[in-house]
Order: sequence, then C-alpha cells, then structure tokens
Amino acid sequence: MKTAKLALAVLPALLLAWSAAADEGEPAPEAPVAPYATGGQELVGPMWRLTELNGELAAEDVETTLDFSEDGQIGGNGGCNAYGGDYEISGEDLTFSNVFSTLMACPDEKTPQERAFFDVLEQTRRYEVAEGELLLKGEEDTILARLAEQTP
Repeated sequence: MKTAKLALAVLPALLLAWSAAADEGEPAPEAPVAPYATGGQELVGPMWRLTELNGELAAEDVETTLDFSEDGQIGGNGGCNAYGGDYEISGEDLTFSNVFSTLMACPDEKTPQERAFFDVLEQTRRYEVAEGELLLKGEEDTILARLAEQTP
C-alpha cells in the first residue's frame, strides 16, 4: 500500500518532466512505469498455488493454481480441470468473470476442492499481496483463499 501511494505521488512529477523535455524539441525520455499505480502488477508473473480455502488447508495431493496475465486473463488448474477467464482490478478490488473449465472426469478426492475454488473466484471482491502470499477476499474482507507464490 505504501508503495502504491509513493508511486502515485511521484508519477505526476515524472510525467511533468517528461512533458517538458518533449516541449523543448529534445527526444522525450521514455515515460516511467509505476508498477502499482493501476494495481495488480504484483499478481502478474508468478504462478500462485492454493494453500488454504475457506479457512481450511488445501489438500496436499490436489494442485490448484492461478496465473494472471497482463492482458486481463487468468488461467490455471483447478485440481483436475484446466480453467481460464478474465479478471479486472481497480485499486484493491478484484473480480473474476467468464470463468470456464475443461470437463474431465476427475477423481472424487479432487472434485470438492476444485468446485469450492471456482466458487471462490466468483465470490472474490478484493485482494491483498504480502510476503509472497495472495489473499482473495469476499464482500466484507473475509479471506476466502490463500495462495502462495510458486517458485520454479
């Protein structure tokens, strides 16, 4: 949060300097990119692995993942089926839409976690990233899921 405020405070000054250089006929420097100014940049890049769902530890033998792309798309594995969809971020608000998945026949032990995870995606309204952990939150900031940054 502090990083976002700092980026928002510095961004206007950098844009003013960039604009002034362009007005003097000099080649304009590249516009700076404030990594958290629009929110969500910290989500793109790492693969996130489910560690907790609705207050219970995720099943160790079921790998549920979430991957964010820069173009507003998500993808991953629900535990058995591959899935995809769209996401939208505004500040700390996060919503998922148009989520779809393959329809493979799954072992019984994987199905409950996968269904619950897809339900969480529908219920997510906010997010928080701290210390390599992504929290998906519901309406009243209730933590619906915890995901850990997965290292290669």
